[in-house]
Amino acid sequence: MCRVRNRSGRTAVDRDDSERGGITGDVALWAAFGLLLLACFNGALLYRGKQVISAAAQDGARAGAVEWGDAGAARWRAGHTLDFAPFISNESITINETEERIEVAVIAQVDLPFLGWSQTFASYADAPKERVVTASERPGS
Repeated sequence: MCRVRNRSGRTAVDRDDSERGGITGDVALWAAFGLLLLACFNGALLYRGKQVISAAAQDGARAGAVEWGDAGAARWRAGHTLDFAPFISNESITINETEERIEVAVIAQVDLPFLGWSQTFASYADAPKERVVTASERPGS
């Protein structure tokens, strides 16, 4: 801001052009901050969804690997774990069971509520099947 004299000899204040439109910069700054906050929230939801899908595969493998566990128990446990995240949809749980191992594959979609976007994640887990070994089956008996 500078002071100038007009024709009548009075001092007038001449406003600098840099002061005009100052509020526009503030609005742009707040809009950028809001977008950054929204991006952080969506990133956290994606991370949480990926972790729940991974936990579902691991829980399913654990449930199927215990002595009395089977493919049905593995499928139920994986589905039950996915129920903890309401923003997960289109779940697909695949179980491959052999005499010695059980493998669980979980593929699901994480929906982002604000932008309408979604991301699909897949997680795989396997575990050896547990069984009780009787004394006659032990080596060296």
